[in-house]
Amino acid sequence: MPISIKVLLTLLVFAGLSLYYGGSWLFGLKEIAWGSARKRWLELLLGFTMFGIGAYMILPITLDVIGNEEEVAIVYVEDWHVPSPSSIVKITIRTDKGNFENYYRTFRLRVGEYYEIKYLPRSKVIIDAKRQE
Repeated sequence: MPISIKVLLTLLVFAGLSLYYGGSWLFGLKEIAWGSARKRWLELLLGFTMFGIGAYMILPITLDVIGNEEEVAIVYVEDWHVPSPSSIVKITIRTDKGNFENYYRTFRLRVGEYYEIKYLPRSKVIIDAKRQE
């Protein structure tokens, strides 16, 4: 279960930083000619919007962690995919039972082998993997 808590904390930090830096960047580049009260309300609205988007992104993981739900499946690894060249956090594992997420490259899954994986059902985050003989 510790991998899902790491992911949850990472995404919460990302949401908070995007709230702060996004608002400063957006309003720091361009000076708004309105009064300061109106500008602050706009910054607050933008901040809540950005925080809401971040919270929506982590909702499935949060529900899995709170519910403490885990499922076990035996899967055949067909392929793995890194979503972007700069992604150091997430790898998508394609299996015969759908796609799963391997955060922080915690598990080394080889293509063409069977694994018994324990995962969170809503977010499809792998929390344990064992190779099947």
